Parts: sequence; structure tokens; C-alpha cells
Amino acid sequence: QRPQVMLAPHWLEDPPDQAVFGPPGGPLRREHDLWALTERPGPPPRLHFDCGIDDFLLEENRAFRRHLLEHGIEHIYRERAGGHGWRYCGENLPESIAWLGRTLIDCAPNSEVLP
Repeated sequence: QRPQVMLAPHWLEDPPDQAVFGPPGGPLRREHDLWALTERPGPPPRLHFDCGIDDFLLEENRAFRRHLLEHGIEHIYRERAGGHGWRYCGENLPESIAWLGRTLIDCAPNSEVLP
């Protein structure tokens, strides 16, 4: 079941975040809502996400993973040591970016890979 906190975590209510994500319940948020994207017709998006075991968003990430498993959607999910901060990002973001690069290359097989 989709937790209510996923609809609008408190940090998305801050004015700077609304400039990026739009207002709660707005069309931009609805268009890019990962829960909704997984239920639309057609192939689901490729997903790779991880979360620190001390992150305040851990339960929301686990709930989303359960949703993906229940719908048979392939994804990569990892839980690692750490919280929701720059240290965690510094240690784990390189692997996520490498995955994104490989995924983009897979989506455009005729593109040239630069060294």
C-alpha cells in the first residue's frame, strides 16, 4: 500500500522544492509520480535506487520496493550503511551514475561511447 508520506514529504512543501517539483497535487508531480508510472500501460521505467539504513525515508523506499515486487517490475534496490546526507551520496552516487550511463547506452544502441 502506498504510504501517505510518499505523496508529499515535508521537504517537498518548502518553496525551493516547489520550484522544482511544483505544488502538491500539481500536474508536474502527477506526471512524474513513480508510483503512477509503474501502473501506466507500456513498459515500466528502469529503476535503480538505494537508501541508507539510517535514512528517514527508509520505510518509504521499502514500501515502494514492495510495490515493485508485487507488480513484477524489475529494479535494483540496495540498502546500505548511512543516512540521508552528503557522505552517503558521496559513497554511493558514483555507482548509481554508472548504472544510469549504462542504461542510457542500452537505450541508444547506435550511439558512440566516448572514453
